[in-house]
Amino acid sequence: MKRCDPEQFLRYTRMTVPVFEKLLSLMKDRLSRRLRSDGIGAEERLAITLHIVLMAACDVNYLFTLVDIGSYGSQSDVGIFRQSVFGERLENRTMNVPNSTKIPNTNVEMPYVFVGDEAFPLKHYIMRPYPGKNLTLTQKNFLLWTFTCPAND
Repeated sequence: MKRCDPEQFLRYTRMTVPVFEKLLSLMKDRLSRRLRSDGIGAEERLAITLHIVLMAACDVNYLFTLVDIGSYGSQSDVGIFRQSVFGERLENRTMNVPNSTKIPNTNVEMPYVFVGDEAFPLKHYIMRPYPGKNLTLTQKNFLLWTFTCPAND
C-alpha cells in the first residue's frame, strides 16, 4: 500500500510515506522481536500500531512523560482527546502543569503549553504550528526551528 497507493497509506496511517519512513528508522530496533519470530516485521508492526491512536507528551529531551493508548484510528483526534484522561485533566485544570515562568533575561511570563496539529482545538494549554502550505519564510523558519532544534541548544 505504501508504494502502490500513497493516498490510501496516508488515510490508514495518518502520515505521509517519508514521515513513516523517518519514524520507522527511529523505532525499528524497538519494534523488532528478538526472542521469537512471529512473521511480522518492524514495518508491518509499526503500520498496525499506527491504526491504534497514541496520544503522548514528551519533555524537552523527547522522553515520553504522558501516554494514552487505545482509541481506534477511525475516531477523530479531537474526540479521542476530549474523552481521554489527559484531555479531561487539562480542560479541568487538574493536570500537574507547571505555572507560567519568565523567559530568560526578560520580564515576559509565558505559560507551559502542549503543541498539537490542526486536529486539536486552540486552548490556553494547546498551541498549533502555522496551518496551511503557503507559509511565509518567517513561519517556515519558526516551524523548522521548533521541531528540529535539539533541547540542549
